[in-house]
Amino acid sequence: MAHRRASDNGTPATLAVQIPLHTHAQSVGRVAVSPTEAAEMLGVSRAYFHKHLANKAFATIRLGRRTLISVDTIRDWLHQQSATNGTS
Repeated sequence: MAHRRASDNGTPATLAVQIPLHTHAQSVGRVAVSPTEAAEMLGVSRAYFHKHLANKAFATIRLGRRTLISVDTIRDWLHQQSATNGTS
């Protein structure tokens, strides 16, 4: 979404909106993330990611009641998917 304002000559000018490229988990160097954060990292919905969790596509770590997924596991899965789909 862009915001508009008048430029010096009175015509509308467009200002770019900054979109963060990294999630909070990536910026602090975490090694494991929640399913919600993993979905955000991959750019998919929580429901879509949970479907893959149910199909055992990702190894999970249980800490008490929390479920975590290793960031390395997510990267490995992503590389595997790109190899399977013929892209690199």
